[in-house]
Amino acid sequence: MSEPLRFTLNGQSVQAEAPAGERLSRTLRERLGARDVKVGCDAGDCGACTVLVDGAPVCACLMAAQQAEGRAVETLAGLVEHEPMTRDLAESFQDFGAAQCGICTPGMMVSATALLRDNARPDETQVQDALGGVLCRCTGYRKIIDAVLAAGRGSARARQGGVGAAIRKLDGAAKVAGAEAFGDDIAPPGTLEIRVIRSPFARAAFSLGDLDGFAARPGIAAVLSARDVPGINRFGTIPGFIDQPVFAEGIARFRGEAVAAVVGTPEAIAALAPGDVPVAFTELPAVATMAEATAPEAQQLHDARPGNLMCEGFVQQGDADRALETAAVVVEGAFET
Repeated sequence: MSEPLRFTLNGQSVQAEAPAGERLSRTLRERLGARDVKVGCDAGDCGACTVLVDGAPVCACLMAAQQAEGRAVETLAGLVEHEPMTRDLAESFQDFGAAQCGICTPGMMVSATALLRDNARPDETQVQDALGGVLCRCTGYRKIIDAVLAAGRGSARARQGGVGAAIRKLDGAAKVAGAEAFGDDIAPPGTLEIRVIRSPFARAAFSLGDLDGFAARPGIAAVLSARDVPGINRFGTIPGFIDQPVFAEGIARFRGEAVAAVVGTPEAIAALAPGDVPVAFTELPAVATMAEATAPEAQQLHDARPGNLMCEGFVQQGDADRALETAAVVVEGAFET
């Protein structure tokens, strides 16, 4: 472990013991308790973990913690506490219904704060550009853009009661403050973590070595495989077509299929290197198209699915035009959604 990392977090001097190369998002969340920094992808794609470093928005998952040494880091919780502009944004987000599930809201509001600090009255294109690095799957973005524009103009909606009036989400306040607790926010620091070992090939035979011996390593709590699945080692979404193993048994049928899982302390899991877990793969020929999969000589994906067909069906259609001509009543309509 290197020297303690020191920087300013939401106006307070902090220090943390972070190994070289650790993500700033992990240091903030796991070592400094800043669970208002949400992690959605760990790849810089979703922007949920956006924080301000010396006033500029960055994806905390793409920044090494050591790069924050001596700098000023601001997260949503600190901005809501200290920045009037962010508090106005929080009100506007609630007025416009811009915070729905809430996982992207911290990234949206932090990015919007950076914009409004530089440009108090942005136009719609400028708002879109500023928020372009944060993805939302709930709102369609329209309400978020409206909320930022309204906050910049100081034109929050007047809140009135009465039948038909818009009301705020009952759980909206926690979302715009970064206090909403999602699954990864509930586990306390030091909670055991899991690393799933997956097939690197589209189709492969594999063998497992001494998993029990590997599980005796310091920091490793368990190594799981198909032998540890009670009952039937299968799952699926449609009754009668449940054919996906929890852990593959001898043959992996797609790239990324789980063959084992290691459970251990965060430090032990982080230290795992490729090839540490005793699993040996042998690549096998794979089929990648429907024509190949349905050819007479094709390898069978599942023994109980002859011809590599999950199921077959037949849909019969009569004479629709004749049915309309002879119907006692015909109703037509135009519909819009």
